[in-house]
Amino acid sequence: MNKVAVRLTIIFFAIISIYSCKDKSNEEVGTPTEADVTAIETTLTNFSNAIATVDSTTLQKLASPNFVLLDEGKDYDYPLMLQQIKTVHNMGTMTRKPQMFRTVIHKDVAWSYYQVLVNFRTQQKSIDLSLLESAVLKKTNEGWLIVMMTTAPQTVK
Repeated sequence: MNKVAVRLTIIFFAIISIYSCKDKSNEEVGTPTEADVTAIETTLTNFSNAIATVDSTTLQKLASPNFVLLDEGKDYDYPLMLQQIKTVHNMGTMTRKPQMFRTVIHKDVAWSYYQVLVNFRTQQKSIDLSLLESAVLKKTNEGWLIVMMTTAPQTVK
């Protein structure tokens, strides 16, 4: 084989390789239906309200069996999360208001990030927080379940 043929073969395979690696993410991610987006936002809002009121029945209903919460560099499975929520709730009352959802759906998996305005009250004081949360959800026969959630203080831009 001469050098020209070798170079053409290499160029041919390079072109095929580049084309096969083309980003197809836009082709794979479908347009979310309004019903799915509403269901996801409702799930996340109900979960947030259940955290504020320590509603363990709702929390367990909306969390997948392998749920994990990542909070300030620590990971919590469902039982540890519930224990932590109860500890905080014993110190005062909390309200949580999720808003400004941004959601992407791919088949039966969704990810969303959103702001949560939190008010925590003790007998002595009231604390307002702005959190940035994200969640990964999986669609099941029971609806959208939360697989993983992260939460962090929101920084001001």
